[in-house]
Amino acid sequence: MTAIGQAVSAALIQFVWQGAVVAMLLWVMLGVIARRSAQARYIAGCVALAVMALLPLITAYFVYRPAAPGGNGLPTRDWTLPLWFAGVVLFSCRPIRSLARIRMLRRKGIEPEAWIVELGLSIAKRMECTRAFRILICAISETPAAIGWLRPVILLPAATVAGLTVEQLETLLAHEIAHIRRLDYVVNILQVIVETLLFYHPAVWWVSSRIRFERELCCDDEVVRATGDALGYARALTTLERLRSAAPAPALGSAGGALAYRIRRLVGEAAPSRELWPAVVAMALSLMCVTCGFRWVHAQDSADKVTVEVTRDEQGSITGVKVLSGPEYLSPIALMAALQQPVQPHAMKLPPEQRVRTATFPDIWGKMNDQQSTLTEFFGDEVAQAQKELHDVELNSPKDVQAIATARNKLVRFERQRELTNRAAASITASIRTPANMWRVQVLRHQLQGQLPGSEEYVKTQQALAAAEKALEESSRYVR
Repeated sequence: MTAIGQAVSAALIQFVWQGAVVAMLLWVMLGVIARRSAQARYIAGCVALAVMALLPLITAYFVYRPAAPGGNGLPTRDWTLPLWFAGVVLFSCRPIRSLARIRMLRRKGIEPEAWIVELGLSIAKRMECTRAFRILICAISETPAAIGWLRPVILLPAATVAGLTVEQLETLLAHEIAHIRRLDYVVNILQVIVETLLFYHPAVWWVSSRIRFERELCCDDEVVRATGDALGYARALTTLERLRSAAPAPALGSAGGALAYRIRRLVGEAAPSRELWPAVVAMALSLMCVTCGFRWVHAQDSADKVTVEVTRDEQGSITGVKVLSGPEYLSPIALMAALQQPVQPHAMKLPPEQRVRTATFPDIWGKMNDQQSTLTEFFGDEVAQAQKELHDVELNSPKDVQAIATARNKLVRFERQRELTNRAAASITASIRTPANMWRVQVLRHQLQGQLPGSEEYVKTQQALAAAEKALEESSRYVR
């Protein structure tokens, strides 16, 4: 995966908690301004959705940087981008199908009677809408809807025209003209794009639904201001309730946006709407993200490990190495370290089951050091015990030549084993010092790519990297 792909993958994952935080803040804000105008709540929702749309871009920008020398960017999450892309393709079918339906409705629409056109122009002039638009009658459309941006069209169902009074039709036309004047169709298209790209986050869908809800209330308020007949408009909406069905997503219809609540609001019987479930969902997502954060740390730890398969011949000499798993930017160091492992002499030929083994770096270095430390400590204790036994024999049985010789031979044997162990430990230390330091430098450079410049974590990582680079230089000088 390229560095750009890794940055996008990281941004998509980070948006899980970022989107939850934005949704929570919006829910709190809606509670604060619950008794303000619908326009204020609408703007708050649009700002929240815009922030959600920008957060992945900002995150990817700060995460992506040219890889450091020897580095390879962020840890690869091979499943993230293919899964996200498949979801985007799947959720793109909905707006594409809706746009195709809108195009079909527009093509099948016919010009209305002159009085309907004049009624629309009169309302538009009263509402100070300067944009040109057309009114079409469509037999297969079930609710009024405003579609299009450059060439906006108001679709009126034939049944609606026939079943409403002139005053009721006037209020419905005013509602659709309000959508056109406010450029709501453009905002709605942008909403659909954000919903498609960030389909996996429930907070995006909730914020977008709140925008649509408040948008309908904004247009209702404009209708009342333009016509001055809230009760007549409520009756028109009540009539539409019987004809209501799911309108195409990019279309803006009069029958949307919790119609029953809108009717009660028009007649002054509805309290400000504020749902509780978004807060519960946002809190659950936040808690989930905290848990995922701990798992992410452990995943980062496991991502900095490379498992290598080492093949030996009958004499124990290494004949081949192969990387089984791990990040690409650490694989060359693991291969080099595997080839530099000291070959232990074998008195017998290696059996087939012991000729192929796996080594996981950097764990193997710690195990090698621990084993050598254990052996060194063991033979050190044995030498001390042999020295004590020899001293006791010489003190208590000075004339027992045989016992003294046996104790001295035991002491000499353990001293020789301790010396061999110390040499092996020194050899192992020398063989792993440089690759272990190289490993440390690469891991720190890798971590630095995903941290925000100037942050406390970034500064600490830089300091640790400087110390690791100094240690690498010293160990390389020692090897030369």
